[in-house]
Amino acid sequence: MVVILLTSYSLLGADSKWVKLRSPHYELLSNAGATNGREVLRRMEQIRHVFETRTQRQNLTPLPIRIFVFKSPADFRPFQVNENAVGYYQAGAEHDYIAMLANGSDLYRIVFHEYVHLLMRHAGVHVPVWFNEGTAEVYSTTEVSGRDIRIGDLIPVHIATLRTEKMLDLPTLLSVDHHSPWYNEREKTGIFYAQSWALVHMLNFSPEYQPGMPNFLSLLFSGEDPARALQQAFGKSPAAALNDLTSYIRQDRFAGVRFTAPKLEGLKKIPAEPVAETESEMVLADLLLALQRTGPAEAALEKLARAYPENSEIEAALGDVSLQKKEDQRARERYERAMRLGNRNPRLRYSYAMVLRELNASDEAVIGALREAVALDGRMFDARYLLGYTLLKTGRYGAAMDELRAAGELQPYRSAVWEHLALACHYAGRRDEAKAAALKARKLASTAEEIERAEGTLRLVESSPDSIVQRRGLERHVEAGPPVIRAEGLLTQIDCMGERARLQIAARGTRLFLLVQDPGNIVLRNAGAAWTEFTCGPLPGARRVLVDYRPVVNATYGTSGEVAAIEFR
Repeated sequence: MVVILLTSYSLLGADSKWVKLRSPHYELLSNAGATNGREVLRRMEQIRHVFETRTQRQNLTPLPIRIFVFKSPADFRPFQVNENAVGYYQAGAEHDYIAMLANGSDLYRIVFHEYVHLLMRHAGVHVPVWFNEGTAEVYSTTEVSGRDIRIGDLIPVHIATLRTEKMLDLPTLLSVDHHSPWYNEREKTGIFYAQSWALVHMLNFSPEYQPGMPNFLSLLFSGEDPARALQQAFGKSPAAALNDLTSYIRQDRFAGVRFTAPKLEGLKKIPAEPVAETESEMVLADLLLALQRTGPAEAALEKLARAYPENSEIEAALGDVSLQKKEDQRARERYERAMRLGNRNPRLRYSYAMVLRELNASDEAVIGALREAVALDGRMFDARYLLGYTLLKTGRYGAAMDELRAAGELQPYRSAVWEHLALACHYAGRRDEAKAAALKARKLASTAEEIERAEGTLRLVESSPDSIVQRRGLERHVEAGPPVIRAEGLLTQIDCMGERARLQIAARGTRLFLLVQDPGNIVLRNAGAAWTEFTCGPLPGARRVLVDYRPVVNATYGTSGEVAAIEFR
């Protein structure tokens, strides 16, 4: 498979003529011609305007967006996410990517749907799955004709599904998560998507519901239960809302909104810049890397590195390859060489800090790299948040508060930011501020794990002030950090990662991914021979466990906590 990808990729870089076009908010690379590229830019600028108008926000996407338009299925194949995809959105470290096949079937509906997910991700809001997918479906029908824009047109396949299948009761629909069969099983997803679309459409465009929508959004974004949010914003119980939805569907009139956008001057005159083969290979390698196609990306970058051995961007990208391969020391060496070659990219400093943490470098080295990242880009949320957390962990509470407040301004809907700000304020003796931040963390918490962590933090900051004085006397000897959280669930899988392991635990309708840094240092209770009998991979018989863990996020391993103790039940 790798050989096929590499062959296709080499042919793509060598034989296709790529051009680059830039609009106010996008960079587009196309081998399907400049005319096609300008049409894509026009539509993307218009859909962006739709969201700016409806949200009253200008900074919708803090990362630059790079769009790829591929001329043929053969060109697109090495970059497809699945064999049926004609377009998709992919998050990256330095860019967000939208990739599409020119003239693909139902292309813009798919791309607009994915664009909504991109915006939701950058907003930092946690919303229920039905609302996320329903909103994406509503806006997927956006039609742009000159200066006229339509939102919310009827989707025939959803109407057909709603007419032939039994609708879900609203408590079931509102509680669907990413592990639910209604989201994952093909025979069930049809009604879930159709009903989610219809409900979001009614809330946005029905005269009865539309006035309460701003209040509903505010409640939903703050973590309120959807059923209670319906009652508070619209005065409707789930049963009453379902009756209204049934009537709304029977009307067969899914009229959205129509408005005139300002004329986008100059989009038809955007010059097309020819792209050199070296640049096209570099940016396509970036896309492969974002897609976790590590082998093909590394082969393409190594080829470029041989031709341009002093190029700092290529060296930094090879560092990202090593990071994906979990070759931490090699990643460190490549990042350091990229910096010596003059690379001033803030994202490189952040990735370098992450590698230093994995290699157990000193906190001072990690803090230094993060401070450089923040100095280069003060709006980089990841760097500010990790810097604030590391300062908290090392007992520098005043500096930690500054960074965590800045992170909270950048992404105000992240429960974990307010949780750690509460801890920093608590240990600094700022009791009122600590409680306010902890309450905000609890309000924003949306998963069982976040709720449990936020409630543990709230209990801590509401404890006796004497504990703060005692804590100060131990600052030089005890690492300040988040409280230990306890969760009960089923241990379903163990992922072995060299000297570390990742536990997958099903708990309270969600799935926890917890890191075991050193299996030899884990406290085991009632284990017997169980721990030594477990092997890597899914467990044939799930075992109920009680786990104590610290809520420390590790992006490299995809975990949200570090295990301290396990009790087998």
